[in-house]
Amino acid sequence: GPMKRNLLFHCYPLKGDGWKRHVEQLALRRPIWNGRRIVSVVLGAGTEDPFNVAAILKPLDAEIIFRTNQGGLAETKYFIETLSSLRSCDPMEATFYAHTKGVTRVHDPAIYRNTWAWSLAMYQLCLDRPDFIDQVLSRFATCGAFRQPALNGAPWYFSGTFFWIRHE
Repeated sequence: GPMKRNLLFHCYPLKGDGWKRHVEQLALRRPIWNGRRIVSVVLGAGTEDPFNVAAILKPLDAEIIFRTNQGGLAETKYFIETLSSLRSCDPMEATFYAHTKGVTRVHDPAIYRNTWAWSLAMYQLCLDRPDFIDQVLSRFATCGAFRQPALNGAPWYFSGTFFWIRHE
């Protein structure tokens, strides 16, 4: 049968349109996720009102978890917690992870333009061919765009941190 596909999206809704552009990209591809869709929203100084955030996230038809932005390892901590809630050993289940890449760079148009182009490329490479992603995940535990060599002791990583992980 087909792969069960979940979405795990880390959303930092800083005031402005940067984060909304990410939601638009995911909403365009909403049919890909036939499993759970979880959005982890971190709120803090400079973020949008939670009611506005929930309204903008509505097209994703997702479970929304509001949390306090703690800086430091908060994104990693929340990723591990939320991924744990999706725990399964099903070889036909996978989760796609993405985040609001570049929202802290919106004030610098040159950097933001490049970061947004990078984000769009990751959405296209990771989401626009779900049949191909299913084939890759049938052979490998993870797949994503822009795989890079070693960093901080890891043998490799996906630059930009958008990726699929097979649950098995």
